[in-house]
Amino acid sequence: MNTPSTTDALERRVAKRLLLFLMPATFIAIADRINISFVAPTMNPAIGIDAATFGFGAGIFFLGYMLFEVPSNLILARVGARYWISRIMISWGLVAAAMAFVSGPTSFVTMRFLLGVAEAGFNPGVLLFASYWISTKRFASFTSWLLSSVPVAGFLTALASGVILRMDGALGLAGWQWVFIIQALPAIGLGVFALFYLDDHPSSARWLSDREKQQIEEMASPRDRTLHVPARTSLALAMANPVIWVIAAAYLLMNLALGAQPWFPLMLGQTSLPAAYVPFVVAVPNLLAAIGMILWAKRSDRRGERKYHLLIAASLSAVGWFLCGFGEGFLAIVLTGITLALVGLYASVVVFWAIPPSIMTVEARPAGIGLITCIGLLGSFFSPSLTGFLRTATGSYSGGMYFAAGGILLAALLVKFAVSLPQDRTVDAELSVSASRP
Repeated sequence: MNTPSTTDALERRVAKRLLLFLMPATFIAIADRINISFVAPTMNPAIGIDAATFGFGAGIFFLGYMLFEVPSNLILARVGARYWISRIMISWGLVAAAMAFVSGPTSFVTMRFLLGVAEAGFNPGVLLFASYWISTKRFASFTSWLLSSVPVAGFLTALASGVILRMDGALGLAGWQWVFIIQALPAIGLGVFALFYLDDHPSSARWLSDREKQQIEEMASPRDRTLHVPARTSLALAMANPVIWVIAAAYLLMNLALGAQPWFPLMLGQTSLPAAYVPFVVAVPNLLAAIGMILWAKRSDRRGERKYHLLIAASLSAVGWFLCGFGEGFLAIVLTGITLALVGLYASVVVFWAIPPSIMTVEARPAGIGLITCIGLLGSFFSPSLTGFLRTATGSYSGGMYFAAGGILLAALLVKFAVSLPQDRTVDAELSVSASRP
Protein backbone atom coordinates (compact mmCIF):
# COMPACT_ATOMS: atom_id res chain seq x y z
CA MET A 1 0.00 0.00 0.00
CA ASN A 2 1.31 3.41 -0.94
CA THR A 3 1.55 6.11 1.72
CA PRO A 4 2.13 9.82 1.15
CA SER A 5 5.62 9.52 2.60
CA THR A 6 6.66 6.70 0.25
CA THR A 7 5.23 8.37 -2.85
CA ASP A 8 6.82 11.69 -1.87
CA ALA A 9 10.18 9.99 -1.41
CA LEU A 10 9.88 8.28 -4.78
CA GLU A 11 8.94 11.49 -6.57
CA ARG A 12 11.82 13.37 -4.92
CA ARG A 13 14.20 10.63 -6.05
CA VAL A 14 12.90 10.80 -9.62
CA ALA A 15 12.99 14.60 -9.66
CA LYS A 16 16.61 14.68 -8.49
CA ARG A 17 17.68 12.26 -11.19
CA LEU A 18 15.94 14.24 -13.93
CA LEU A 19 17.24 17.58 -12.67
CA LEU A 20 20.84 16.36 -12.58
CA PHE A 21 20.69 16.33 -16.37
CA LEU A 22 17.93 18.79 -17.28
CA MET A 23 19.21 21.72 -15.19
CA PRO A 24 22.68 21.89 -16.78
CA ALA A 25 21.17 21.20 -20.21
CA THR A 26 18.75 24.12 -19.81
CA PHE A 27 21.56 26.27 -18.46
CA ILE A 28 23.68 25.58 -21.54
CA ALA A 29 20.76 26.26 -23.90
CA ILE A 30 20.17 29.67 -22.37
CA ALA A 31 23.88 30.52 -22.30
CA ASP A 32 24.27 29.82 -26.01
CA ARG A 33 21.12 31.82 -26.70
CA ILE A 34 21.87 34.99 -24.70
CA ASN A 35 25.63 35.37 -24.98
CA ILE A 36 25.18 37.70 -27.97
CA SER A 37 23.99 40.38 -25.53
CA PHE A 38 27.31 40.29 -23.66
CA VAL A 39 29.48 40.34 -26.78
CA ALA A 40 27.36 43.00 -28.52
CA PRO A 41 29.42 46.04 -27.39
CA THR A 42 32.53 44.63 -29.14
CA MET A 43 31.01 42.35 -31.79
CA ASN A 44 28.56 44.85 -33.28
CA PRO A 45 31.16 47.43 -34.38
CA ALA A 46 33.59 44.67 -35.41
CA ILE A 47 31.19 43.16 -37.96
CA GLY A 48 29.31 46.35 -38.82
CA ILE A 49 25.80 45.87 -37.45
CA ASP A 50 23.55 48.55 -35.96
CA ALA A 51 20.90 48.32 -33.24
CA ALA A 52 18.12 47.40 -35.67
CA THR A 53 20.13 44.56 -37.20
CA PHE A 54 21.20 43.29 -33.78
CA GLY A 55 17.59 43.31 -32.58
CA PHE A 56 16.42 41.50 -35.70
CA GLY A 57 19.16 38.89 -35.29
CA ALA A 58 18.30 38.42 -31.63
CA GLY A 59 14.65 37.92 -32.54
CA ILE A 60 15.01 35.76 -35.64
CA PHE A 61 16.39 32.99 -33.43
CA PHE A 62 12.86 32.55 -32.12
CA LEU A 63 11.38 32.49 -35.62
CA GLY A 64 13.58 29.51 -36.50
CA TYR A 65 12.69 27.93 -33.17
CA MET A 66 8.99 28.52 -33.71
CA LEU A 67 8.80 27.04 -37.20
CA PHE A 68 10.15 23.66 -36.04
CA GLU A 69 8.66 23.62 -32.53
CA VAL A 70 5.58 21.42 -32.88
CA PRO A 71 7.17 18.95 -35.35
CA SER A 72 10.10 18.54 -32.95
CA ASN A 73 7.83 17.72 -30.01
CA LEU A 74 5.85 15.23 -32.08
CA ILE A 75 9.09 13.53 -33.15
CA LEU A 76 10.26 13.42 -29.51
CA ALA A 77 7.01 11.72 -28.52
CA ARG A 78 7.60 9.12 -31.24
CA VAL A 79 11.35 8.41 -31.02
CA GLY A 80 11.87 9.20 -27.33
CA ALA A 81 13.67 11.89 -25.34
CA ARG A 82 17.00 10.09 -25.19
CA TYR A 83 17.75 10.24 -28.91
CA TRP A 84 15.92 13.46 -29.72
CA ILE A 85 17.24 15.65 -26.90
CA SER A 86 20.74 14.34 -27.68
CA ARG A 87 20.31 15.30 -31.34
CA ILE A 88 19.04 18.75 -30.45
CA MET A 89 21.94 19.52 -28.10
CA ILE A 90 24.68 18.36 -30.47
CA SER A 91 23.12 20.30 -33.36
CA TRP A 92 22.81 23.59 -31.52
CA GLY A 93 26.30 23.21 -30.04
CA LEU A 94 27.82 23.01 -33.51
CA VAL A 95 25.85 26.02 -34.78
CA ALA A 96 26.60 28.04 -31.62
CA ALA A 97 30.33 27.48 -32.12
CA ALA A 98 30.02 28.55 -35.76
CA MET A 99 28.63 31.92 -34.56
CA ALA A 100 32.26 32.84 -33.87
CA PHE A 101 32.83 33.22 -37.60
CA VAL A 102 30.01 35.59 -38.56
CA SER A 103 31.43 38.47 -40.56
CA GLY A 104 28.57 40.86 -41.25
CA PRO A 105 24.83 41.51 -41.01
CA THR A 106 23.82 38.71 -43.40
CA SER A 107 25.88 35.95 -41.81
CA PHE A 108 24.89 37.14 -38.30
CA VAL A 109 21.15 36.98 -39.02
CA THR A 110 21.50 33.67 -40.92
CA MET A 111 23.41 31.94 -38.13
CA ARG A 112 20.99 33.18 -35.48
CA PHE A 113 18.11 31.73 -37.50
CA LEU A 114 19.92 28.40 -37.86
CA LEU A 115 20.66 28.34 -34.13
CA GLY A 116 16.91 28.61 -33.50
CA VAL A 117 16.22 25.79 -35.96
CA ALA A 118 18.86 23.58 -34.29
CA GLU A 119 17.54 24.21 -30.77
CA ALA A 120 13.86 24.02 -31.75
CA GLY A 121 11.86 21.77 -29.49
CA PHE A 122 14.31 21.67 -26.59
CA ASN A 123 12.35 23.67 -23.99
CA PRO A 124 8.90 22.21 -24.75
CA GLY A 125 10.51 18.80 -25.21
CA VAL A 126 12.02 18.97 -21.74
CA LEU A 127 8.69 20.05 -20.23
CA LEU A 128 6.89 17.28 -22.10
CA PHE A 129 9.46 14.73 -20.95
CA ALA A 130 9.19 15.92 -17.32
CA SER A 131 5.39 15.73 -17.41
CA TYR A 132 5.66 11.95 -17.89
CA TRP A 133 7.46 11.64 -14.56
CA ILE A 134 6.26 14.44 -12.23
CA SER A 135 2.75 14.89 -10.81
CA THR A 136 0.88 18.09 -11.63
CA LYS A 137 0.62 19.12 -7.96
CA ARG A 138 4.42 19.23 -7.73
CA PHE A 139 5.09 20.44 -11.24
CA ALA A 140 5.61 24.11 -10.31
CA SER A 141 8.30 23.27 -7.74
CA PHE A 142 10.01 20.91 -10.18
CA THR A 143 9.79 23.45 -12.96
CA SER A 144 11.14 26.18 -10.67
CA TRP A 145 14.31 24.18 -10.10
CA LEU A 146 14.53 23.42 -13.80
CA LEU A 147 13.89 26.98 -14.95
CA SER A 148 16.11 28.43 -12.23
CA SER A 149 18.80 27.49 -14.73
CA VAL A 150 17.58 30.38 -16.89
CA PRO A 151 18.43 33.31 -14.56
CA VAL A 152 21.43 31.38 -13.22
CA ALA A 153 22.58 31.10 -16.83
CA GLY A 154 22.17 34.86 -17.13
CA PHE A 155 24.25 35.29 -13.98
CA LEU A 156 27.08 32.89 -14.86
CA THR A 157 27.09 33.65 -18.59
CA ALA A 158 27.57 37.32 -17.77
CA LEU A 159 30.49 36.52 -15.48
CA ALA A 160 32.04 33.97 -17.85
CA SER A 161 31.65 36.25 -20.86
CA GLY A 162 33.34 39.08 -19.00
CA VAL A 163 36.33 36.80 -18.33
CA ILE A 164 36.47 35.22 -21.81
CA LEU A 165 36.30 38.60 -23.52
CA ARG A 166 39.73 39.26 -22.01
CA MET A 167 41.14 36.53 -24.30
CA ASP A 168 40.97 39.06 -27.11
CA GLY A 169 43.73 38.33 -29.62
CA ALA A 170 44.49 34.78 -28.43
CA LEU A 171 45.30 32.57 -31.45
CA GLY A 172 44.28 35.45 -33.68
CA LEU A 173 40.65 35.45 -32.53
CA ALA A 174 38.71 38.29 -30.94
CA GLY A 175 37.36 37.94 -27.41
CA TRP A 176 33.77 37.80 -28.64
CA GLN A 177 34.69 34.88 -30.92
CA TRP A 178 36.12 32.95 -27.98
CA VAL A 179 32.85 33.49 -26.08
CA PHE A 180 30.89 31.67 -28.78
CA ILE A 181 33.41 28.81 -29.14
CA ILE A 182 34.01 28.07 -25.46
CA GLN A 183 30.36 28.34 -24.42
CA ALA A 184 29.23 26.01 -27.24
CA LEU A 185 31.40 23.02 -26.32
CA PRO A 186 29.36 21.86 -23.25
CA ALA A 187 26.24 21.43 -25.41
CA ILE A 188 27.99 18.90 -27.60
CA GLY A 189 29.44 16.98 -24.66
CA LEU A 190 26.17 16.84 -22.71
CA GLY A 191 24.31 15.85 -25.87
CA VAL A 192 26.48 12.76 -26.18
CA PHE A 193 26.02 12.03 -22.44
CA ALA A 194 22.20 12.12 -22.88
CA LEU A 195 22.37 8.88 -24.88
CA PHE A 196 23.62 7.05 -21.80
CA TYR A 197 21.74 8.86 -19.04
CA LEU A 198 18.15 9.54 -20.13
CA ASP A 199 15.25 7.09 -20.18
CA ASP A 200 12.38 7.82 -22.55
CA HIS A 201 9.63 6.88 -20.12
CA PRO A 202 9.23 5.49 -16.57
CA SER A 203 8.43 2.08 -18.06
CA SER A 204 11.93 1.87 -19.58
CA ALA A 205 13.86 3.05 -16.50
CA ARG A 206 16.12 0.25 -15.30
CA TRP A 207 16.75 2.07 -12.02
CA LEU A 208 13.06 1.75 -11.02
CA SER A 209 11.27 -1.39 -9.85
CA ASP A 210 8.11 -2.49 -11.64
CA ARG A 211 6.00 -1.20 -8.75
CA GLU A 212 7.80 2.14 -8.78
CA LYS A 213 7.25 2.47 -12.53
CA GLN A 214 3.53 2.00 -12.03
CA GLN A 215 3.44 4.52 -9.18
CA ILE A 216 5.22 7.17 -11.24
CA GLU A 217 2.87 6.75 -14.19
CA GLU A 218 -0.19 6.94 -11.93
CA MET A 219 1.07 10.12 -10.24
CA ALA A 220 2.15 11.87 -13.43
CA SER A 221 -0.92 11.15 -15.57
CA PRO A 222 -3.96 10.44 -13.36
CA ARG A 223 -6.58 11.64 -15.88
CA ASP A 224 -5.35 9.42 -18.67
CA ARG A 225 -6.45 6.24 -16.94
CA THR A 226 -10.04 7.21 -17.81
CA LEU A 227 -9.72 9.06 -21.10
CA HIS A 228 -7.64 6.55 -23.13
CA VAL A 229 -7.33 8.90 -26.12
CA PRO A 230 -5.21 7.64 -29.06
CA ALA A 231 -1.77 9.28 -29.06
CA ARG A 232 -1.81 9.86 -32.83
CA THR A 233 -4.47 12.55 -32.37
CA SER A 234 -2.14 14.77 -30.31
CA LEU A 235 -2.21 17.76 -32.66
CA ALA A 236 -5.97 17.57 -33.17
CA LEU A 237 -6.50 17.34 -29.40
CA ALA A 238 -4.41 20.43 -28.77
CA MET A 239 -6.04 22.47 -31.52
CA ALA A 240 -9.54 21.52 -30.34
CA ASN A 241 -8.82 22.72 -26.79
CA PRO A 242 -9.93 26.39 -26.42
CA VAL A 243 -7.99 26.87 -23.19
CA ILE A 244 -4.71 26.01 -24.92
CA TRP A 245 -5.26 28.78 -27.48
CA VAL A 246 -5.92 31.37 -24.76
CA ILE A 247 -2.83 30.28 -22.82
CA ALA A 248 -0.78 30.36 -26.02
CA ALA A 249 -1.87 33.95 -26.62
CA ALA A 250 -0.86 34.79 -23.05
CA TYR A 251 2.55 33.24 -23.60
CA LEU A 252 2.99 35.38 -26.72
CA LEU A 253 2.42 38.49 -24.59
CA MET A 254 4.77 37.18 -21.90
CA ASN A 255 7.47 36.72 -24.50
CA LEU A 256 7.38 40.44 -25.27
CA ALA A 257 9.17 40.71 -21.92
CA LEU A 258 11.28 37.57 -22.25
CA GLY A 259 12.52 38.75 -25.65
CA ALA A 260 13.55 42.20 -24.42
CA GLN A 261 16.33 41.00 -22.12
CA PRO A 262 19.22 41.18 -24.64
CA TRP A 263 19.08 44.98 -24.40
CA PHE A 264 20.04 45.17 -20.71
CA PRO A 265 23.83 45.29 -21.22
CA LEU A 266 23.48 47.93 -23.93
CA MET A 267 21.13 49.99 -21.72
CA LEU A 268 23.58 49.85 -18.82
CA GLY A 269 26.29 50.90 -21.26
CA GLN A 270 24.45 54.22 -21.61
CA THR A 271 24.80 54.97 -17.90
CA SER A 272 27.80 56.02 -15.85
CA LEU A 273 28.80 52.37 -15.39
CA PRO A 274 32.18 51.53 -17.02
CA ALA A 275 31.75 49.06 -19.90
CA ALA A 276 34.09 46.51 -18.31
CA TYR A 277 31.73 46.14 -15.34
CA VAL A 278 28.48 45.73 -17.30
CA PRO A 279 28.50 41.89 -17.56
CA PHE A 280 29.21 41.55 -13.85
CA VAL A 281 26.49 44.00 -12.81
CA VAL A 282 23.90 42.26 -15.02
CA ALA A 283 24.73 39.01 -13.23
CA VAL A 284 23.32 40.12 -9.86
CA PRO A 285 19.62 40.58 -10.86
CA ASN A 286 19.72 37.18 -12.55
CA LEU A 287 20.91 35.52 -9.35
CA LEU A 288 18.14 37.21 -7.36
CA ALA A 289 15.62 36.07 -9.98
CA ALA A 290 16.76 32.44 -9.60
CA ILE A 291 16.22 32.57 -5.83
CA GLY A 292 12.89 34.34 -6.18
CA MET A 293 11.42 31.91 -8.68
CA ILE A 294 12.18 28.87 -6.50
CA LEU A 295 10.60 30.45 -3.41
CA TRP A 296 7.57 31.68 -5.36
CA ALA A 297 6.98 28.31 -7.02
CA LYS A 298 7.12 26.51 -3.68
CA ARG A 299 4.56 28.92 -2.31
CA SER A 300 2.32 28.37 -5.33
CA ASP A 301 2.57 24.57 -4.97
CA ARG A 302 1.98 24.69 -1.22
CA ARG A 303 -1.19 26.74 -1.62
CA GLY A 304 -2.31 24.93 -4.78
CA GLU A 305 -2.97 28.30 -6.45
CA ARG A 306 -1.66 29.57 -9.78
CA LYS A 307 -3.51 32.53 -11.28
CA TYR A 308 -3.00 35.06 -8.47
CA HIS A 309 0.60 34.01 -7.96
CA LEU A 310 1.12 34.67 -11.65
CA LEU A 311 -0.66 38.04 -11.50
CA ILE A 312 1.34 39.30 -8.51
CA ALA A 313 4.68 38.30 -10.04
CA ALA A 314 3.73 39.78 -13.42
CA SER A 315 2.73 43.07 -11.80
CA LEU A 316 6.13 43.30 -10.11
CA SER A 317 7.84 42.61 -13.42
CA ALA A 318 5.73 45.24 -15.22
CA VAL A 319 6.86 47.87 -12.70
CA GLY A 320 10.46 46.88 -13.37
CA TRP A 321 10.14 47.14 -17.14
CA PHE A 322 8.47 50.53 -16.79
CA LEU A 323 11.37 51.78 -14.64
CA CYS A 324 13.86 50.56 -17.26
CA GLY A 325 12.18 52.78 -19.85
CA PHE A 326 11.41 55.70 -17.56
CA GLY A 327 14.90 55.92 -16.04
CA GLU A 328 16.93 55.34 -19.19
CA GLY A 329 20.45 56.70 -18.73
CA PHE A 330 20.28 56.72 -14.90
CA LEU A 331 22.18 53.80 -13.39
CA ALA A 332 20.27 53.45 -10.11
CA ILE A 333 16.83 53.52 -11.75
CA VAL A 334 17.75 51.21 -14.62
CA LEU A 335 19.43 48.69 -12.31
CA THR A 336 16.42 48.71 -9.96
CA GLY A 337 14.16 48.24 -12.97
CA ILE A 338 16.21 45.32 -14.33
CA THR A 339 16.14 43.63 -10.92
CA LEU A 340 12.36 43.93 -10.48
CA ALA A 341 11.73 43.01 -14.12
CA LEU A 342 13.75 39.78 -13.91
CA VAL A 343 12.60 38.68 -10.45
CA GLY A 344 8.95 39.14 -11.41
CA LEU A 345 9.42 37.74 -14.91
CA TYR A 346 10.94 34.42 -13.90
CA ALA A 347 8.54 33.98 -10.99
CA SER A 348 5.76 34.44 -13.57
CA VAL A 349 7.26 31.96 -16.02
CA VAL A 350 7.61 29.16 -13.51
CA VAL A 351 4.01 29.49 -12.31
CA PHE A 352 2.79 29.79 -15.90
CA TRP A 353 4.36 26.47 -16.96
CA ALA A 354 2.71 24.62 -14.07
CA ILE A 355 -0.68 25.24 -15.70
CA PRO A 356 -0.60 23.49 -19.15
CA PRO A 357 0.07 19.91 -17.88
CA SER A 358 -2.90 20.24 -15.52
CA ILE A 359 -5.36 20.91 -18.38
CA MET A 360 -4.05 18.42 -20.97
CA THR A 361 -4.03 14.66 -21.23
CA VAL A 362 -0.69 12.97 -21.77
CA GLU A 363 -1.62 12.39 -25.44
CA ALA A 364 -2.39 16.06 -26.00
CA ARG A 365 0.81 17.30 -24.36
CA PRO A 366 3.33 16.81 -27.21
CA ALA A 367 1.43 19.09 -29.58
CA GLY A 368 -0.19 21.19 -26.84
CA ILE A 369 3.03 22.26 -25.14
CA GLY A 370 4.65 22.70 -28.55
CA LEU A 371 1.73 24.82 -29.77
CA ILE A 372 1.85 27.10 -26.73
CA THR A 373 5.58 27.58 -27.11
CA CYS A 374 5.36 28.02 -30.88
CA ILE A 375 2.77 30.80 -30.70
CA GLY A 376 4.47 32.35 -27.68
CA LEU A 377 7.80 32.65 -29.44
CA LEU A 378 6.27 35.12 -31.88
CA GLY A 379 6.55 37.57 -28.99
CA SER A 380 10.25 36.82 -28.55
CA PHE A 381 10.74 37.32 -32.29
CA PHE A 382 8.98 40.68 -32.46
CA SER A 383 10.19 42.11 -29.14
CA PRO A 384 13.93 42.58 -29.80
CA SER A 385 13.21 43.51 -33.41
CA LEU A 386 10.72 46.16 -32.33
CA THR A 387 13.04 47.55 -29.65
CA GLY A 388 15.92 47.69 -32.13
CA PHE A 389 13.76 49.49 -34.69
CA LEU A 390 12.54 52.01 -32.11
CA ARG A 391 16.08 52.52 -30.84
CA THR A 392 17.33 53.30 -34.35
CA ALA A 393 14.36 55.56 -35.11
CA THR A 394 14.15 57.46 -31.81
CA GLY A 395 17.52 56.95 -30.14
CA SER A 396 15.80 55.42 -27.08
CA TYR A 397 15.11 51.95 -25.68
CA SER A 398 12.08 53.21 -23.71
CA GLY A 399 9.42 52.16 -26.21
CA GLY A 400 10.54 48.53 -26.15
CA MET A 401 10.60 48.52 -22.34
CA TYR A 402 7.03 49.84 -22.16
CA PHE A 403 5.87 47.13 -24.57
CA ALA A 404 7.50 44.53 -22.32
CA ALA A 405 5.71 45.97 -19.26
CA GLY A 406 2.32 45.85 -20.95
CA GLY A 407 2.92 42.37 -22.35
CA ILE A 408 3.76 40.64 -19.08
CA LEU A 409 0.80 42.22 -17.27
CA LEU A 410 -1.71 41.41 -20.01
CA ALA A 411 -0.37 37.84 -20.14
CA ALA A 412 -1.21 37.28 -16.47
CA LEU A 413 -4.71 38.69 -16.90
CA LEU A 414 -5.32 36.43 -19.90
CA VAL A 415 -4.17 33.33 -17.99
CA LYS A 416 -6.46 34.30 -15.11
CA PHE A 417 -9.31 34.31 -17.62
CA ALA A 418 -8.22 31.00 -19.19
CA VAL A 419 -8.02 29.00 -15.96
CA SER A 420 -11.41 30.37 -14.97
CA LEU A 421 -13.03 28.67 -17.97
CA PRO A 422 -14.97 25.49 -17.13
CA GLN A 423 -12.50 22.62 -17.32
CA ASP A 424 -15.11 20.22 -18.70
CA ARG A 425 -14.82 22.16 -21.98
CA THR A 426 -11.24 20.91 -22.22
CA VAL A 427 -12.19 17.30 -21.68
CA ASP A 428 -15.22 17.51 -23.96
CA ALA A 429 -13.13 18.92 -26.78
CA GLU A 430 -10.56 16.16 -26.43
CA LEU A 431 -13.16 13.42 -26.29
CA SER A 432 -15.06 14.76 -29.29
CA VAL A 433 -11.91 14.71 -31.41
CA SER A 434 -10.87 11.25 -30.26
CA ALA A 435 -14.34 9.90 -30.98
CA SER A 436 -14.09 11.05 -34.57
CA ARG A 437 -10.88 9.07 -35.13
CA PRO A 438 -10.75 5.31 -35.84
